[in-house]
Amino acid sequence: MKKTLYIYISIGCMVAALILAAYAELYPLELIEHKLYDARMELRRETAPPPVTLVLIDRESIKKFGPWPWPRAYIAFAIQRLHAYNARVIGTDILYAQRDLNPGLAEIRDVMKKIKNGPKLQRDNDLAGVIAALKEAEKKLDNDSALALSLSTAKNVVLPVSFTLGGRAAGDRHDMGKFFAGGPTAASGRDFFSARSITAPLPEFSANASGFGYINHIPDRDGTIRSEPLFISYAGRLFPSLAVQLIAEYLDRDMSAATFGKDVVRVGDVEIPTFKNHTLLISFAHGNSFPHYSFSDLATGKVPREMLTGRIVLLGLSAPEPGTSLRTPGGHAASNLDLTAAVIGTVLGKDFIVRPGWAFPLEAGVLVLSGILLAAVALRLRVSTGAAVAQALSLAWAAVSLFLFLEYGYWLKISYQLALMCLGYPVLLAGRYMFREQEPVEAELIESSELRLVVGVRTDTGLVRKHNEDNFCIEKSSGLLAVADGVGGQMSGEVASKMAIDTVRDFLRNAEASGEWLDNSNGGYSEATGRLGTAISAANRTIYEASQSNPRWQKMGTTIAAVALKQNRLSVAHVGDSRAYLVRSGHIEQLTDDHNLKEATMRHILLRALGTSPDVEVDLTELTLSKGDILVLCTDGLNTMVSDGDILSAVKSVQDPFKACTRLVHMANKRGGKDNITVIVAYAHKKK
Repeated sequence: MKKTLYIYISIGCMVAALILAAYAELYPLELIEHKLYDARMELRRETAPPPVTLVLIDRESIKKFGPWPWPRAYIAFAIQRLHAYNARVIGTDILYAQRDLNPGLAEIRDVMKKIKNGPKLQRDNDLAGVIAALKEAEKKLDNDSALALSLSTAKNVVLPVSFTLGGRAAGDRHDMGKFFAGGPTAASGRDFFSARSITAPLPEFSANASGFGYINHIPDRDGTIRSEPLFISYAGRLFPSLAVQLIAEYLDRDMSAATFGKDVVRVGDVEIPTFKNHTLLISFAHGNSFPHYSFSDLATGKVPREMLTGRIVLLGLSAPEPGTSLRTPGGHAASNLDLTAAVIGTVLGKDFIVRPGWAFPLEAGVLVLSGILLAAVALRLRVSTGAAVAQALSLAWAAVSLFLFLEYGYWLKISYQLALMCLGYPVLLAGRYMFREQEPVEAELIESSELRLVVGVRTDTGLVRKHNEDNFCIEKSSGLLAVADGVGGQMSGEVASKMAIDTVRDFLRNAEASGEWLDNSNGGYSEATGRLGTAISAANRTIYEASQSNPRWQKMGTTIAAVALKQNRLSVAHVGDSRAYLVRSGHIEQLTDDHNLKEATMRHILLRALGTSPDVEVDLTELTLSKGDILVLCTDGLNTMVSDGDILSAVKSVQDPFKACTRLVHMANKRGGKDNITVIVAYAHKKK
């Protein structure tokens, strides 16, 4: 009961802790979850790309047209060409918040100002041509005016804004009212990322833009971008991302009519499922399938017209320098426009990744069910089988979540259930030997005319074997202590060890009652020692005959180590590799000699055991037992895991036989528990 209670309490606490951690999104587990999310994203099938084309200012363009930043007239030229090619909507991530500082233009304007302010110069007819030339030069050098003109001509260019996130805005200093989304409730900023300041394009650019979209990207704590907030709250308004604004204009939807549900954003009839803070989980299933062209190709007319006409065209910088790119799932580098294209592809392709409302209840239910199954595993199965079951449960849940992710885009978390299996099972194994229910726990006293033995025993299945095939005996009437370790398949080892113990105990009990004994004078042993040897020989015949009569018991056998106390003389008999030790004056002595192969890798092969042949040679010895002596009998599940020195330390450190046995069993299990463990400890005291 104690072990069962420990396991269920432990499982309950772990499940509760993991559910709370999942609710609070504990970072270490969330980090693991994100990596598993990325692996699933890499396995998604590639979908057809949406009508998006990227025109990038890349290394080739910079090599051809000079280092960045370029004159804004270059961007104006690109917009004019895209307009001429009938691009449906143009988006750019190039933010011009300051006026173009052109020294030549400033000088021309200064000269013209002097002419204007000098009446005598104005009357000089010779300057008329100069003034006209200056005005023409001013027009050519005024890149801001050229860009503003291209914007007003195209009428379909969405310009970027950038926010400083966090905090609360001091006030709205930008007149962009016609571009904000949502009503007063949505604009309160609840469930949205908020910003404290904005960087916007120059007024002459803003006035000619068809819309605005922010270009901020918010990575997860590990630096990877997996989602995009669709709106950011600033100064009581909700501003869309560049991708959302482009989608609205491409589909001719009114952004100001956007509405917001618990896990959804609606722009007209376009419905976008969202995650926390109204973020969209980006599907990267399109890979790099969006058409990419160099700015230089656009300038030289090498971009096919059909790759621009009627499409969303993104114009901006690639990420040419190390450290300027953004990281996406799988460690892939991306530019701002790559991410914008991926968001557009997710929405227009309806290739959504969602956390459905039933995800967390299902995950919590799986944790509870896994906990119950894990408790059953820890209580019923051997370690190797339990580990296989725990692994199978984890793989089954991972397979289900992978299927739902790939087929339906449902994101179910795996890491918390894996944590339960990977961490919970070892914890339960530790408790398995710390809180194991032991067999006999009542104190046993064996008394002779001179000595009293205080005896304790523990038997344990260990951490590997499924069944306990050991048996033991403490018999007061004959002063018998014995342990037996069965061998053979189909649990016949347990049958053999029980037959051995029962036969030896009954033989000695009957011999003691009837006064019968075996004359073993040729061996030089006492009557008691000869009787003990005869009892073990009788057990051998009983087991052998049983194995011949029942096919299920064929080849069964057992080891045995037994001692019997008569006055102050101790008889010792054994067959196999179960052992008897004597601890005296701070030293430990093995009283038996193992009947197995001595090579370390072959010690499991027995040379002698009960029941394997009609006759068996029983090793006998006897000695005088004294006050203060300690007897230890054990099966090889103890001595193969625990050294003689550690056995000595354990029995010397306490004078309670139960505590000594418990300590020895715990030590064997802590070091692997590869076999059944049975140990008897007896402390010899002078009889009062």
